[in-house]
Parts: sequence; C-alpha cells; structure tokens
Amino acid sequence: MICALLVAAGAANARTADRGRYIVVLKESVDHPGTVAEAQMERRDGNLSAVYRHALKGYAATLPRDEVDALRNDPRVAFVTPDHQASILEEEVELETEENGAAEILEATLPTGISRIFAPGNEALDIDGEDDLRADVDVAVLDTGIDYEHPDLDVVARTSCVTGTCVNNTGEDGHSHGTHVAGTIGAIDNEEGVVGVAPGARMLAVKVLGDAGTGPESSLVAGVDWVTARAGEIEVANVSFGCPCSMPALEKAINSSVEAGVVYAVAAGNNNGNASSVSPANNSNVITVSAIADYDGQPGEKSSPTCANNGLDDRKYSKSNYGAGIEITAPGVCILSTVPGNNYGYKSGTSMAAPHVAGAAALLAAHNPPNSKADVEGIRETLVKTGNTGWLDTSGDGSLEPLLDVSDESIFSLRWTLQQPLNPGSGDRLLFDLACDQTESGDCTAVGRYMNAGVTTPLVQRFTEGSWSLQTAKAPGGASAFDGVACPSESSCIAVGGYEKTAGSGVLMLAEHWNGSSWSEASTPSPKNATAGFLAGIGCSSTSACTAVGYAVISGVRKPVAERWNGSTWAVEESVPVPAGATSSELYAVDCSSSTFCMAVGFYTNGSGKTRGFTATWNGTSWSLKAIVEPEKTVESSLHDVSCVESACTAVGAWQPGPSNQYNLVQRWNGSEWSLQTSPSNGQASVLQSVWCRTSTSCTAVGNFRSTESSPIKTLALQWTGTEWLIEPTPNPSGATFGALVGVSCQAPTDTCRGVGWYTESGTNKTLGAVRVGP
Repeated sequence: MICALLVAAGAANARTADRGRYIVVLKESVDHPGTVAEAQMERRDGNLSAVYRHALKGYAATLPRDEVDALRNDPRVAFVTPDHQASILEEEVELETEENGAAEILEATLPTGISRIFAPGNEALDIDGEDDLRADVDVAVLDTGIDYEHPDLDVVARTSCVTGTCVNNTGEDGHSHGTHVAGTIGAIDNEEGVVGVAPGARMLAVKVLGDAGTGPESSLVAGVDWVTARAGEIEVANVSFGCPCSMPALEKAINSSVEAGVVYAVAAGNNNGNASSVSPANNSNVITVSAIADYDGQPGEKSSPTCANNGLDDRKYSKSNYGAGIEITAPGVCILSTVPGNNYGYKSGTSMAAPHVAGAAALLAAHNPPNSKADVEGIRETLVKTGNTGWLDTSGDGSLEPLLDVSDESIFSLRWTLQQPLNPGSGDRLLFDLACDQTESGDCTAVGRYMNAGVTTPLVQRFTEGSWSLQTAKAPGGASAFDGVACPSESSCIAVGGYEKTAGSGVLMLAEHWNGSSWSEASTPSPKNATAGFLAGIGCSSTSACTAVGYAVISGVRKPVAERWNGSTWAVEESVPVPAGATSSELYAVDCSSSTFCMAVGFYTNGSGKTRGFTATWNGTSWSLKAIVEPEKTVESSLHDVSCVESACTAVGAWQPGPSNQYNLVQRWNGSEWSLQTSPSNGQASVLQSVWCRTSTSCTAVGNFRSTESSPIKTLALQWTGTEWLIEPTPNPSGATFGALVGVSCQAPTDTCRGVGWYTESGTNKTLGAVRVGP
C-alpha cells in the first residue's frame, strides 16, 4: 500500500511540473465565457488567470500539457494557443544615458519627428507654444504604462493588465517606453518640454508589458479586450511591441477591436527583416509603421547622425523592418519625448515611429470618430494618400511606403472641436441658428425646436462662461419653433420663427425678445390679405433697427416678406419684389450692416417647378431685387444665408446641375453687383447652410456633405482666406448617421466661431455644436 501511494504521488508531481501557459479562444456561440472557463479548468486541472469578453470570448490559464488536445476537441473551443512572450520594439541600447539622454528641458523644444512630418507649418494645428488648442480625441497606449503625473501629458485613465486581468487605476511606467510613446502622440503644446502630433490628446495608459519591457500574449489580449470594451470612447490605439512568432489570440482580439471602430498603429519591428514574420505588425487590419532616420527635422539628406548613428539622414532606419505589409513610414531615430519623472529623453526604433502615425490618426478621428471597420479603413487610406515620397528606401523590397505628412490644413486640423449643447425632452431636438455678441465675453444664443410631450416647442440655449444652459421661451398656442436669431447687444436678442394657434390652423409669424433675463413675445403684424406666414431670419444693425424676413401666404401663394423693428414695435416694410416667373418665393436670411443697408437672400420656384436663388437689398426706404451669378449648368439653386461687412456681402447656398449631385454655391457682393466665387464641394453632395464674416477677407461657412451616394451625411466647414475657400475638418459625434451645421457665428475679439445644427443617432435627431478657435 505504501509503495502504491508513492507511485501516485510521483505521477502527480510529474503532472504538476509539466504545465504550460495557454490562451483558450472560445466560439462566438458561447454566452458566458467566464462560466465555461471555470468549468473547463476545474475538469482539466487548470489555473485560470484571465477571462476575455469583449474583443473575443476566451480565457488564459496554466494547465497540464497533456490536457491541451482534449481541450481543443471541446465543441465550445475555437482554438488553443501557447501564451507567447512579446517585447517592446525600440533599440536594444537605451539612449537615456549620462551622455545623451534625459536632458533637463526648461523651454519648449520641437522634436525633429514633429518637424519632419511638417506639423509646425500646418497653421490649423496651431503649434506655437500656447496651450490654446487640444485634440478632442482619446488614444490608448498599450505599453509599459504612462507616467500619469507628467505635466506634459493629459492621462485620463489607466489600467494594468500585466497579470492577465486589467485592474483600473493601477500601473506605473517603470521602464519609460510607454511614457515616451505617449509624448509623441499627444504632448501638450505649451511653453515647456515637447509637443505631440495631436497636442493635448486624452491618453489612456494600458499597461500590458512589465517594467523589463516584455509581457505574455495573455496580457496583451487583456489590454485589447479592455480597449474594445471602451470602443465608444477610444478612437485610436498605439502598439509598439511585437513577437517574431504567431499570436493568433492577439490577432483575433485586434480584428474585433478594429471592427468596433478602433484604429491601431503598430510598430513594424527592428530586425532589419520582413515585417511579415512579426505579430501583430503582420495583421492586415492594423496600420503597420516602419521608421526612417532623420536628424534635423528637415528633408534633403543633409544632416549627420546626432544621438546615435542609425543610418544616413532621410533614409530607412538601419534596423527597421520592411516588406509589402507596411503601409507608411515615420521618423523613428533620436526622437525626443516625455519620460517618467517630469523629464524628457531620446529613443530610437519603430516603436518611436508608430506613435507619430497614431497621433496623425487621432487628428483625423477627432473630427470623424470611427465606429466601424469601414471608418478605420477610411483613416488608414487618408494617412497613406496624404503621405509623401521625400525619403530614400534602402530596404531593397521594391516598395516605397509613403512618409507621414500632416501638412494639409484641410485634412489635419485642431480648429474645430465638438462642444455639445443640451438636449431637453425625449424627441427630436434641432438648432437652426445662433448669434454671438461681439464682446470679450463671447456669449451666444442658439435657437431651434424640440419635441415636448409630443408638441413642437421653441428651443433656446445660451452659451456663457464656457457652457450651454437652457432658456425658457414663450410657446404661444400649439406648435411653435424658432428659425433665426440676432443679438445686437449683450442684453438684447430677438428670435423669429412661427407658431400655430391650434393644430392644423396654419403657421403664423412669431418674434420673441430677450432683455437680458427673460423672453417675451412681441406682436408681428401680417401683410394685407395674408393667411399664414413665417419669419426665417433676422439681422440687426442696432437694438432699435432690426429686419426679419420670411414669407407670407397671400391668395394661396408664398411671397417674400420683411418686417422692421424700431426698438418698440414691429411693422411690415414695403413689399419685397417677387422674382419674374416665380410661382412661389421666400426669403431665408438677412444681414443689415446699417439702418440703410440690408441684404436678404432666399429662393423661388419657377414655372418648371425648379428652385432658383435670389437676393434683395434694402436702402432705407425700399427693397429691390439683385441678380446673382450662377454656374453655367445650374438647373436648381438656393441661397440660405448672407453676411455683410459694411457694403461687402457673402451669400452661401447650393446649386445642382442635375438631380443626383449638389454643390456649394458662394456669391460675393462688392457693393454694386454679385459675382460667383469658386468653392470646394467635399464629395458627391455638398451644401452650405450658414456664413459669418469677421472682415471682408475672413469668412467661415458651414453646412453638410456626403462623399458618395451611399456615404453618411456629415458636417462641413469652409474658411475664406481673402483669396480662396478652404475646407476645414469638422467633428461628427461617434455613431452619428447624419450630421449638419446649419448656423454659425463668430466673435471678432477672440476669433472664435461656433456652429450649431443637429445629428441623427439611433433614429433620433439631437442638437449638435462645434467650436473653432483661431483666425
């Protein structure tokens, strides 16, 4: 008996010794991976270390090797893979030595990598040493952690996944690699230290590697699982680690994360070999980044090596991997960035190149947050398309990948960021117009409508002291809404629109006044014989001189109408002429630069049932029509808004050469006649809804566009520089299937512009707001 017990004990000891670390990936049909994992490990004598639920269904465990085949045959198991080790992808020689690293930086220093991708020359990124613009985007850094107390970084969350299970609010960077990567992505643009590609981007530290710079695949999968669970918040992830092996569990996790809308920038590796042998660099769903050597931040192959000799200037980094799977390259040698302890240092490697691309992806994602694989692919395509060929590839692979280039202001910009107004009620909420006072306070009022208990109700919001607040407007009769607003002073605003006394009774003109504390209705007379009417826009030259425009229904026909506010009462102005051949016409907007000059714009329907744009001017006593200049092939057109500086005006709208396409229409009034201005239309369908001019040489226009017939409609902004119109990237809320900016107003003292409109999410319209900083 004793002999038998000894034999059994010996067998148990052998079984205990012959164990390995594995990742078990379960099939998607498994509903509760944690329950299955516990049951399987109890039966197979395994020790569970992590459970995955978001990027994939599965778990990591230590178990006897002789149980692996049986586990693979379990019908609930997709595959079982060894838990491989990965490591950071920087040079073996640490550069923060006494001789050449971790220098104390007291003033702002521009890293060569930031210069080499032409970020400083892009005025829309505003890299000037002032912390006035930050990228409105969230970037996860899967690495050795981030020094979350570093003053040059905005670290908003951290987690440590080194045990295989992610524990929030833990994880120090005991190596420095992750902190260095984070600085290149998003170091704040201020008077100290360095600046990142996407200055001030919100960083999420996902510690998946230990302080030695290595970690098991199970920890990496845990980090990707953590990111995927927050795909609605996180737009971009940087991965500067790899393994010359196959990591199928990590690949599957990343694929799922990309499907959820997260962009992955991944380092190619530093073996001077083909990146196809390195995981996850060989994943076709990530953006794989090689590295160039650049020592002066300038093209031209002129500089000598600085911190280390890693190849000639503007050539492939001597150790960078290469191959057909690499889409883009970026600076990766002698890169200055943040390191722990409120410090800065140099590092080299493709680990340093990848965060340049992650930062550029973050700039794009800030304006159009990805929420699908198609969105991720769109960002990848933009990065590749905008790259340049100004470097020499010495790899011999026959493929010159583009060098990252963020110089295009119309694509890479920090100017516009989301700044959402409030959404009262539970139904549709839409904002149509806003007005901002021209003082240092920059207070703004936005108007529109929302559904309140099934009834259309005026929506008024006030932006003051950095936030939006709701204001209560009168709601006469039944349904009512505001369409236009003007604020001639800090304590005086007028909103116009229409209302119904009872449901189906017909729309009547509406005007309400704000005296600095409350809104009150003002009587608006109707033109003679009018049975209905609506006021769509208003312009004021002073608190006692405002003009509102819209339409009145007379004998069943819509005709343009204008009313005048003299400081105490509203009165119908002399009739606005009707365009020749019009079967219906209305004015949509008006701007008044003085009591004797107003410009109104709108559209009419001709005998063929087509809409055409028209304008009318007020000279203090009467209205007169002014002919616009349309593109040659115009079939239909309309004008939606106008902005005047003294006697110079800019009007915007849209024109169509046929039923399928629609393009931006911009008209310029020089004081005596209109001329057509060329403006870019961003895709297959584009329309400008509103314009505001600070000066005769500086205007901002907003609207919406659609790239292709099947693409979602997104927000649009154009900037007039005095010589040309340029498209600026604008934000769209994540998950939006439609987005439009329909009102814009700017504050001359601060050069800040705000746009409002609405977006559609899950079938419901919600208010949309965006802010543009800088001239």
